[in-house]
Formats: sequence, structure tokens, C-alpha cells
Amino acid sequence: MKLEVKNLQCIRGDKELFSGLSFVLKNNQLMRIEGQNGTGKTTLLRTLCGLYQADQGEVLWNDILIKKQDEEYLKDLFFLGHQNAIKADLNALENLRTNTALEGYEYPDAHTLVVKLSKPHGPLLLAATTPRQLPIMPKHVYGQADDFMKQEAHKNPVGSGPFVVSDRKTDEYISIDRNENHFVEGLPYLDSIIYRNVSDKTAKRIGLRQNQFQLARADSIMRYSDIEEFSKLDHLDLTEYKGISGGAIVLEFNNRKEPLSNMKVRQAIAHAINRTFISDVLHGGYTKPSRSPMPASNVFFNETMQGYTLDLDMANTLLDEAGYPKKDDDMRFELNLIHIAQPFMPDFQPTVEAMNTVF
Repeated sequence: MKLEVKNLQCIRGDKELFSGLSFVLKNNQLMRIEGQNGTGKTTLLRTLCGLYQADQGEVLWNDILIKKQDEEYLKDLFFLGHQNAIKADLNALENLRTNTALEGYEYPDAHTLVVKLSKPHGPLLLAATTPRQLPIMPKHVYGQADDFMKQEAHKNPVGSGPFVVSDRKTDEYISIDRNENHFVEGLPYLDSIIYRNVSDKTAKRIGLRQNQFQLARADSIMRYSDIEEFSKLDHLDLTEYKGISGGAIVLEFNNRKEPLSNMKVRQAIAHAINRTFISDVLHGGYTKPSRSPMPASNVFFNETMQGYTLDLDMANTLLDEAGYPKKDDDMRFELNLIHIAQPFMPDFQPTVEAMNTVF
């Protein structure tokens, strides 16, 4: 094995960290790097790992450029930097389960990435189908940015899907045009779309009535009780939302503390929630009861899953088994419920009130 560096130069901002750096490391050899903060120690290590692109020079592994080896080079590499891959909001076991599920990856062609898992991993599948969690970033635009959040490219978004950004004015509108180089032939159908940022709900409703807007999310314009009235307008058509990730009202548990760390308690709560009442009555029949971690509007939703049915007897049995019997006042324990929702979605408040009756 041999790691070779030839005439390496790295510049960050206006500062040259190092230049003309060359060395060779062979099997059973070690190299120690010393220097003050800001002199480029971490940058060098990340460059050797292929995480940074040097401004000049080459890094070779066994006489082959590392950028031409990719996975073959990474198999022989271990890098532990200042920031590791451990998630602070997960405990040790959860971190192990997440990281050990990933066995490797391969890319058979320019448009395909195959991720290999050692076992089924629902959170990874959900993240992979949620654009905001796994966005496709154009490498030729972002390159090897040191600080992604400060990347200048954010100020001038391009678009890498069926549409590209053509014009925009911050806080007012953004205009996108058909991407003539889109990889799906014949798509998209529309030539352009203009998204207007309208914060006033009354203005949204008036614009929708007067056909100033042609597309809008119902829950951002009106309450569920108003949908029938708007559906009577000739120029409007109510269509069910179905997307790659879907949408859902979720109840998240802090399962690191009792009593929610007990799985039977969480199952009992699931059996105590009347999803049909929330969907059919509180939401007027315009939402669907959830039966799986994937929302019903997610393209990967499994129709055969039945989820947790409403069964108060089962809920009480599970709580007894979990070691939380009823007290003299019929209370078992106390929980705090935090309601987080957009202010323009008032229909979520009755949902929270319904949840309070469960607890």
C-alpha cells in the first residue's frame, strides 16, 4: 500500500494554507501532523480523504488518483475528524443501529445510486424519499464547499429537476422555467410556473376566487369546512395531494425517559387515538387515518398495513402490563404535549385538543 501526495496546494478564502506539499507513505508507516489552529491540518486530512478538492496537486493511492477510485479507495480508509457521524439526539444503541445498517453503495450509471443495507431501515427510506432531508446538489455548482451553509450558490439557486430558476425577488416571487435538459423525455408539461409569496390569508382566498392563483394547498388557504364552498367555483378543481414524501400530522415521543421509553406505553397511546374521528369529523373527511410510519400520500405507503386500531381495552391492558396501573383518581401518569404547527393551519388546533382527551 502507498499513499502519495504531489505538489499539493490548498487555499481557503484569501488565505493559502499550504503549497508545494509532497510526501509518500508506505505500508506500516505513520505520519504525525502538527501546527497551530488555522494552518490547514484538518483541511489536509479531508483533502487526503477526498472530502475537499485541492487547488493544485494530486493525491494517489497505490499510484492511482483517488478521484478515479472512489469506493475502492474508501474501503481502505478510516477518518475520524473533529465532527464525527454520531447524532447527539440518539443514544448509543440507536447510533449503532443506524450506522451498522449501511453496508455500502454502488452507482452502476450516472443517474443511479444503490445503497446496500444489512437489514430493513425505515428511517433511512423515509429520509431518502424526503427532498429536504436528501436534496440533490449539483457538484459543479457547489464543489467541495468548506462551509455549506455559507455557500454563495445559495443566493442564486439554479434548480436541478424538471424546472430551472429563471427569475426571483426575495419575499415576493420566484419564477421557474421548463428544463429542456430534463432526463425524462417529454416532461415537464408546463413551460413555466410563478410562485408568489402571499402571507395574508384573506388575500390568498380572494386571489383564488378571482383566478389570480391557479394552484394552492388547501390547508394554507382555507379551513377544511370551507373546501366544499370553494369546490363550487367553476375554475377550481379539488385534487388529492400525492407526493414522493407525502404529508402527515405526527405525534413524536421522547422515548428516552419514562414512561414513553416503555414500548407498551407508546402502543397503548396508539390504540387510544381515534384517527377516524379526527379524519372524518375534525377534518371533514379530507384527510386519511394513518396506518404506518409512511403517510398515506407517500408513494411507498403500504396499503396492506392496518396500523394500530382504536381499542381502549387493549390500551388499558398494555398500560397495566407496562407497570402503570390506575390510581385512585383514575390517573396513571402525566405527560406534557407540545403543539407545533404553522399559524396559517388553524385546523390543527382541534386535532391537538382531541389528543389532549387521550392523555
